[in-house]
Amino acid sequence: LAPFGGNLEGVRAASISYFGKEPYRLTPAEAALLVAIPQSPESRRPDRAADRAEAARNRVLARAVGEGVLDPEEAEAAKREEVPGIRKPFPALAPHLADRAREDAPQHVTHRLTIDRDLQIKLEALALEAVEGRGEQLQVAILVADHASGEILGSVGSAGYQADLRQGFVDMTTALRSPGSTLKPLVYALAFDEGLGHPETMIDDRPMAFGAYAPQNFDKLYMGTIRMREALQLSRNIPVVALTDALGPAKLISAMEKAGMKPVYPGDQPGLAVALGGVGVTLSDMVQLYASLARGGVVRPLRWRLDAEGAEGQRVVSEVA
Repeated sequence: LAPFGGNLEGVRAASISYFGKEPYRLTPAEAALLVAIPQSPESRRPDRAADRAEAARNRVLARAVGEGVLDPEEAEAAKREEVPGIRKPFPALAPHLADRAREDAPQHVTHRLTIDRDLQIKLEALALEAVEGRGEQLQVAILVADHASGEILGSVGSAGYQADLRQGFVDMTTALRSPGSTLKPLVYALAFDEGLGHPETMIDDRPMAFGAYAPQNFDKLYMGTIRMREALQLSRNIPVVALTDALGPAKLISAMEKAGMKPVYPGDQPGLAVALGGVGVTLSDMVQLYASLARGGVVRPLRWRLDAEGAEGQRVVSEVA
């Protein structure tokens, strides 16, 4: 908590900000500067008053020689080192997840996460690239997990952790969104388990009304009678709504909840529109669902704490499905 000027608190924060390194790598000159600054943190800030900071550092070096901590030659060499004139950008990898970790366990001094540092750096760069030059109303989030272990290896909550027009401070991996067509594989897997068909079963892709609900395909075209395999591969809307009607939307919601998802839908009972994204889910939930499909239909809850248990959950669909 020692003050080092501005919003810097603590030796490690100051070492990273002024020198871009961990404290154990500091030279005698750098260490002496960090001894000097807290005595008058604002007037000795090296990025604003390098001359006063240097003078204070040299006094610490002289004291170190007097106390036998340094020999005179080391101290003279240290005095020739330049005082940093600017603060370096502070590392801020996975800021949204870091916030969540601190809120989850504020008593912990250190939080050990499952994040892969090199992958996280690449994903954050990819997120920035995805929104670049595309206006200020577009936002993106990325979540990468190991489906076998459930470990989250990369988590990008937004293209930039800031209070801009994109509201980058919002963690979009946990925000409710429409899943669009990404629930279709689950609908087909449930239909296979219920004996409503298999990949080669023929199904109609033609205009249909389900009571007052008359869904359309995204391209407004219809392909007639096609195989279920093709209906899923080509993401046709009518066949998947027909299957959801046969299953019952409640069964789809139940399967989502088995997968550890927390779907939010309007009204007391889910409707057929759930199959086409008429439900609120999070990106984390969707990744967990797809990880379950990749594991042969068995849930493995996602985790981002390194010391968290990764026990298997329920079976959502059969391995054959």
